Amino acid sequence: MRKAKLYLITITLLALFSSHSQASSWDMDGNDNIDALTDGLLLLRHTFELRGDALIDSAMATDSPMSPAQVEQRIVDAYAISDIDGSGEVDALTDGLILLRYLFELRGDALISSAVAENASRASSSDIEQYIVGHMSSDNSDSGDTDGTDKGPAEFTEAFGGTIHDAGIFTFPSGAADWAGFANLKMDMYPFTFANGGLISFTGSVPNGGSANVKFRFEYNAYPDVDPAYDTQTVTITGATDTSYSVSIPTQGSNTFSNLIMYVAEQDVPVKVTNVIVTEYFGSAGDNTGDTGSGDTGSGDTGTDYTPADGFVITESFGGTTIDADTQFTFPAGAEGWAGFANMNTSMYPISLSQASLITFTAAIPAGGSADVRFRFEKNPHPDVDPAFDTAAVTIVGDQAASYSISVPSQGSNVFRSFIMYLDTRDVAVEISDIVISVDPDGGDSGSGDTGSGDTDSGDTGSGDTVSGDNTAVTDAAVIDEAFG
Repeated sequence: MRKAKLYLITITLLALFSSHSQASSWDMDGNDNIDALTDGLLLLRHTFELRGDALIDSAMATDSPMSPAQVEQRIVDAYAISDIDGSGEVDALTDGLILLRYLFELRGDALISSAVAENASRASSSDIEQYIVGHMSSDNSDSGDTDGTDKGPAEFTEAFGGTIHDAGIFTFPSGAADWAGFANLKMDMYPFTFANGGLISFTGSVPNGGSANVKFRFEYNAYPDVDPAYDTQTVTITGATDTSYSVSIPTQGSNTFSNLIMYVAEQDVPVKVTNVIVTEYFGSAGDNTGDTGSGDTGSGDTGTDYTPADGFVITESFGGTTIDADTQFTFPAGAEGWAGFANMNTSMYPISLSQASLITFTAAIPAGGSADVRFRFEKNPHPDVDPAFDTAAVTIVGDQAASYSISVPSQGSNVFRSFIMYLDTRDVAVEISDIVISVDPDGGDSGSGDTGSGDTDSGDTGSGDTVSGDNTAVTDAAVIDEAFG
């Protein structure tokens, strides 16, 4: 069967003359759930030129509200966003295959291997993943994702770090600081909470033509009291015509945010951004859209399962920490404040925590007494660490080995390639072994960290995450034998 190659000019015309609104997500069958064996398979079949029963047979969700003809039309509409690798055409063995792989939770090289066109403008796995994530939720009128509180429009009237704002036009000059951006001063929008996820929608254009990338950042408070913070995925604004854009916000648990910032990535490119609305989802509406890229398609996602032999290998000490006998870790008085211990088994990465999870481990204080331990997930090793997540501290008590746990709220679409352990108590040797990361069967609670009883329900960081799952391991036994700092 030959490959289907439909050029974007044809796609655009099809979308303009469609009897339905242009699709803005990968939800091909309109059931508000994006799944590999329905939506991904439907697009792949269509790009292979299957039509009618051959297209929809056993590939429409049972709860789809659409007829087969409507689904087929919706797929045609979706061609407007389906050039995933940016090659200028929608192709079965590139774009269709990439989407199906993504929905089957393949990431990195496994996502794009032999599936990116030679002339692709999006060729890296990170760029392609971000593009797919940007269309993981739908703003169609029939999508059902409208149950929430709308706040705004935002007023990004404070330019900082050398940026320029003029009547809705935002510019990041070449002489501006790297951290320069634009702050929202519409104070009655604060605070934001995204216990069930959310959405930012806005109108954007590039007056001089071409394209530019923008992203948004939510912070606990204005600098310097910014943590916890969350950075959205980047949105590419294209062309001089005002167009609607949106980006999803995964659940942020119980975190609240009282500062909103917008960044323009390209220097010296004026960008017009207006009518920025932030939506905080209520219960079920956000549950489907807040998970924006980690492959949780509503079909029993339990995370990535590793064997004990493939566990963490924490053998690098940094900042003056020490490791003795592979499992005894010390944070000496003379070590740096940022000193800690890093996992060096890179085969563990990337780690995706789309559901509320638990870190469990065995620990003891050989000399008796107590010490506090915590963990950190980072996007990459220093300096490219954001987005990052720090767990609450767990207090290890006594010289008898005991089981401890701490909860990790859902991290949405974020993926991590650095796993670090910190000791908050100096000059106390701590034995730690058998670290396991697994899906939290309780979906997270509101506790503040286990204090040493082995109670696996008391280690939550306060996320209130509503996602639930079974207790299948995300990452199995870890051997921590590298100190860093």
